Amino acid sequence: MKKIIFLSWLIVSMLSCSNQDEQSTDGIVEEDIVSTLPNPSDTQFSKALTAFSENELTQSASYLKDGITALKKESEHISGRSKTNVLNDIGKLETLAHNLNTGKPIEESWLRETIANAELNVAHDYLIDTDMYILEEPELVKTRNANKTFNRRLQAIKSELNTSSGDVKKEGQDLIDGAVALQQEMDALNQRMKDYSNKMKIYLDEHHPNTRVPYYEMEPVL
Repeated sequence: MKKIIFLSWLIVSMLSCSNQDEQSTDGIVEEDIVSTLPNPSDTQFSKALTAFSENELTQSASYLKDGITALKKESEHISGRSKTNVLNDIGKLETLAHNLNTGKPIEESWLRETIANAELNVAHDYLIDTDMYILEEPELVKTRNANKTFNRRLQAIKSELNTSSGDVKKEGQDLIDGAVALQQEMDALNQRMKDYSNKMKIYLDEHHPNTRVPYYEMEPVL
C-alpha cells in the first residue's frame, strides 16, 4: 500500500486542526516522503487537469472519466468508511465530468480538491495524525509554508493594530502596507507567468504539435 505519493499536480493541504500553532504545521510535511510511481488514475486525472487548464473541457471530461474508471478498480481493496468516502467522491467527479461535457462552469479548485479527496481515500496512509498533505517537491512545500506563515503574521499584525499606539502603531501599519504591496507584486508576477505560459503553449501547438507537456512529473526524493 502506498504511503505518500509524490504528486506535483495537487496543491492542497486539508483537514489541518484549527488550534494547531505555527510550529506544529511548519516542516511537518517534509517527513516520511516516499517516491511512488503514479497509479493509472493519477495519470488520467493529471491529463484532465492539464486539459482543463488549457480550456479543453470536453477532453478534460474524457480524461476525468478514464480516471474515474481507474479509481474504481483501485478502490476495490478498501472497505468501511474509506470505501464510502471514495464512492461519494467518485459521484462528485462524475458530476464534474458531466458538467464539463455540457459546458457548465466549474471551479478548478473544486476539481482539484475532489480529485485529491478521492485519491486520499484510496491511499489513506497519507494520514499523518490529524493533518493531510498532498506533496509537491520539497522546495515547493517550503514555499507554501513560507506563504502560509507570511499570511498568518500579516493577519496577526492587523488584528493587534488597534491595540497599539504611537510609533508602534505606525510601524505596524507600515508593515501592513508593505505586505499588501508585496502581495500585489506577486499577483502581477503570477499573471505574467500565466500569460507567458500561454505564449509558450501557442508556440508548441503551432511548431511542435506532437509534443505533450505533462501537468506534473514524478521525481525521486533524495
